[in-house]
Amino acid sequence: MSMTEFSAANRKYRRWYFAADESQPKEIQTNGVAVKLARQGWFGAAHLVCHAVVKDISLGGAGVLVPATIQVPDAVVVMYQQIRIKAQVVYRQQVTDKLMFLGIDWENAPYEQRLKVLRKLSRKSSRPPRKSDKQL
Repeated sequence: MSMTEFSAANRKYRRWYFAADESQPKEIQTNGVAVKLARQGWFGAAHLVCHAVVKDISLGGAGVLVPATIQVPDAVVVMYQQIRIKAQVVYRQQVTDKLMFLGIDWENAPYEQRLKVLRKLSRKSSRPPRKSDKQL
């Protein structure tokens, strides 16, 4: 079983992909949603770590590309427009000498907050919605 098959088979939540062709390597995909990753500071302040591109998203987390030269901490805040959600980096894979793919998990964030992020970002995905998606 390939890593892709293993990952897809063991996913807890359905994922929305931003690439029109999911088989295309992440480093050459041109689609995605720009977000910011920050470090949580004192009194809720967030300190920018880097810009990132969301490549896929689910109710439990997301896959993002970041510059390989940036040391992203294990605990981050994902920021998109007015939305902020705390997440943990649970997976890291170097995809080129300039790009790192991170798997981030926000399952510990409040359900309503995760749902808000999913609704906002999934609208930009390339996957057509299914009937069951309308329940979100």
